[in-house]
Amino acid sequence: MIKAKIKVPLNKRGAPSVNASKDKHYVAGQEVNIVDLINGDMVDGIDVWYKLDNGSYVWSGGVEGMISLKDLGAQLLETNDSSTEDSESPDLSKKIVLNTEIPQGEGQDIRIAVLDSGIDKRHESLKNRIIWNKNYQSDKNLFYHGSLTAGILVANDSELIGMCGQADLLDLRVADDDGIVEGDAVKQALEDIVVWNNDEGKPFISVVNLSLDVTKALIILIQPVVTTLYEQGVVIIVAGNVRNRLTNIASLEFVISVGVFRNKYFEEICLNGIDPKLVLMYLNEEIISTSLFPNHEGFKDSSAYTAVTSGLVARFLSSIETKNPYKDAIKFLKKCAFPIQQESKPITFKLYRNENP
Repeated sequence: MIKAKIKVPLNKRGAPSVNASKDKHYVAGQEVNIVDLINGDMVDGIDVWYKLDNGSYVWSGGVEGMISLKDLGAQLLETNDSSTEDSESPDLSKKIVLNTEIPQGEGQDIRIAVLDSGIDKRHESLKNRIIWNKNYQSDKNLFYHGSLTAGILVANDSELIGMCGQADLLDLRVADDDGIVEGDAVKQALEDIVVWNNDEGKPFISVVNLSLDVTKALIILIQPVVTTLYEQGVVIIVAGNVRNRLTNIASLEFVISVGVFRNKYFEEICLNGIDPKLVLMYLNEEIISTSLFPNHEGFKDSSAYTAVTSGLVARFLSSIETKNPYKDAIKFLKKCAFPIQQESKPITFKLYRNENP
């Protein structure tokens, strides 16, 4: 159990959902006792909720500081029933379970734009891969989410070797120091990528990683920009679901939406299939990644596995020549994935798709 302070007024919920029943609310400065972390509805790009000692739930974005499972010394509420042995290697590319061989390319000559909450450049292995950065927010303090995302892509330390360590990153900060995406920061960042790619003097940005969600209203505004990026040959990978619902950003055309599932929903998904808006799904298992320096923390949900998929696509693109990167990337990912309807037990880091790709 860890004591923490509420930083903004928060509703006291009966479940980790904005639709759950609420009983009064907590005020700024009030102390609470956190007993566990659980994934719930995504609010302003954050889908982590805290379970309190009184049995209620609060959204983590409204609580001071960052609490990890390591801090709590607790186990996840739902554990992984996988029968595979845990690999001791910190190399994510060696843990991934594919229906084909992993591409030998490690992201050479591939640029990935990470639209997130900023990357902590005090991690040397992250700093060395960043070729450009821009802050679309006024805040100077970092939120940990962007560093976790970048770590899965390119980290190279004793705790983690990322999916595509030779790729270069563009650190485009669209979320504030609370991890909240406000205004049209995402649209501005995407428009900047279009301009960048039209400049023959700059290296081409091949992949965009969006491990976040946006409002429904913003979807209408950014779809034309996403379409332009598709026409330029950019592959955009987005976080596709939160618990059992699709994110808003998954509704975009010309994106690759990545989802996750928990053990208890595995049989249901095998029976009903994966939502057609999702290209892939993974078992929702925590990955240790680079957090705010010098820390490493657990990272999960579709946010984490969006980054895993971006890394896999970067490896693919650095291994082949293609005239339509988006379509070829989808074909590649579906070739890598296993038909979930034919599976009997979920496996960590295994890619799943519907039976008819």
